[in-house]
Amino acid sequence: MPTTRNSIRDVLARLRPGMRVLLHAGPAACRPLLDALRENPEHAAGVTFTGLFLPGLDDTDLAALTPTTRVETVFASPAVRESFAAGRHAFLPIHYSAVPEWLASRPADLAILHLPPAERGAFSCGLAADIADGVQRFAKRVAVLVDPAIPRTFGATALRVDDAELIAETDAPLPPYVPPRQDPVTTALGRRVASLIDDGDVLQIGLGKLPSAVLRELGDRRNLRLHTGMIVEEIAHLVEAGALAAPFLPDKPSVLTGIAVGGEKLHALLHDPAFAFHGVAVTHDARRIARLPRFTAINTAIEVDLFGNVNCETVNGRQVSGIGGAADFCRAARLSEGGRAIVALPAQAKSVSRIVPKLSTGTTSLGRADIDILITEHGTARLRHLSLDARAEAIMALAAPEHREMLAEAWRAVRASL
Repeated sequence: MPTTRNSIRDVLARLRPGMRVLLHAGPAACRPLLDALRENPEHAAGVTFTGLFLPGLDDTDLAALTPTTRVETVFASPAVRESFAAGRHAFLPIHYSAVPEWLASRPADLAILHLPPAERGAFSCGLAADIADGVQRFAKRVAVLVDPAIPRTFGATALRVDDAELIAETDAPLPPYVPPRQDPVTTALGRRVASLIDDGDVLQIGLGKLPSAVLRELGDRRNLRLHTGMIVEEIAHLVEAGALAAPFLPDKPSVLTGIAVGGEKLHALLHDPAFAFHGVAVTHDARRIARLPRFTAINTAIEVDLFGNVNCETVNGRQVSGIGGAADFCRAARLSEGGRAIVALPAQAKSVSRIVPKLSTGTTSLGRADIDILITEHGTARLRHLSLDARAEAIMALAAPEHREMLAEAWRAVRASL
């Protein structure tokens, strides 16, 4: 049985050139480990790191540690721009639901997980089950960094203690949670989206200003459930307001999620089995989700064109995110009885319209048939059964007024070319 008399230094000593190393990321990223890599970058020489490094949460450019260090992942954030441009950060344009197959197709030599202390001989998935659930399919060997600050969570088990090759201890405090700043446009968007949510709906919602704004508006709803890739701090508001449905364990928890992004208020809730953590193979399985009645997917976007195609990942042609799970959730919502796929975004950014005539080549994250409802601060468009021209008119009406004439002229030219 491995002991916990090891340290982060012992974990780094396992790294060798030519290895592929799967890292726990997002809210489970181990800051002491990353600090140690920055202080001792020679350990990363010739190593390829892989994992689900989330824009806005994972800001360490691992591929910049040495000239021979590489990264493979499904996101490319502004924080890794230099390595991405140099070809050291390999971005995979795949749906999130394809992540388990990708990881299992070429198991890493070593996975390094950041988990709470084991109980009854096994480790829970802690704050991120996305890769921890099923980790032994994704890596040949597993090292565990044990941190008592991480809450033990219910749902999937990461692995048994005896299956870990190395267990080390770390007691650095988790980074503080900084709530997203709100603004009048996001608040208005949150209210518009929330107005479509009914008692008893099953919700998917992500990370950022808009999801936080939506959740704050749902305190008066009842019997809500969540099936989602991540939960955020504002879930605590729904718990306090009595908005969540009682769990019917084990098959229907109040909240089924992959990761939790928040602070002490959220972490205090996670000791309750009403919150169940599972890997990507469960959270993003469209076939499983489609069996949930009234599943409502709520996602945001960078821009939308007049056909209804959605770009969630590039700005001015530069990769700033990834395809993510929006398509998985939207398609599940369209197949769910009474389900809806909602995309909401501000109509403009710095006076530039986010409603555009046509998306640039290669930027379509969601196809025009994938969404039902589009929302900006200027209104709501129900697109599911609209014709090509009616759809374009409905989307133009959501643009900022000063951009509508430009869009109408551009649409006439586009329409004439079809």
